[in-house]
Amino acid sequence: ELTRDVTPPRLLRFLDEVTEVVLQADFKGLVILPDELQQYISKSKTHRTIIEELRQFVWGLISRKTALGVLFSMPDYAESAIREAGDDILQRLRNENLYYNLGGIYGREFPTQLWERYHDALDLGEVGGRIFNIGTLDAIGQIASRPDLGNGPRTVINLFRAAIEHYRDRGESF
Repeated sequence: ELTRDVTPPRLLRFLDEVTEVVLQADFKGLVILPDELQQYISKSKTHRTIIEELRQFVWGLISRKTALGVLFSMPDYAESAIREAGDDILQRLRNENLYYNLGGIYGREFPTQLWERYHDALDLGEVGGRIFNIGTLDAIGQIASRPDLGNGPRTVINLFRAAIEHYRDRGESF
């Protein structure tokens, strides 16, 4: 058989081994960013089984003293599904300072703040100041912060990409 069921203990052992390889290669540690956790939550297993597996994984992560970091990304409905049957998981993550709800940073000001960071970090100079018209970043923030109009940071990044391409192709502000 080419594949076997991935259980929390097997996954944690695998991550321990990978972390060791990473440390031996002179890196400071390993960070994994599992995306689309909602796919795991909605798979064919029972909700109770999924929550128990997640609980085992989180408890195992917290008990480890290795250079391993995990950052879960999930939409609000997936977090609600976890909270419904496994609020202790979220509480334990909060207690260990491993739980952050990033929704609060994606307000109306987020595009302006992010563009300022890009402008400074990439040393964009005058060109960076001409890519957007006055008020455009605020308008992007209004759209991105409303779930009925945008998709949060993905909307912001997509519009940044469109603005840069617009400026590159036409030499005009977005």
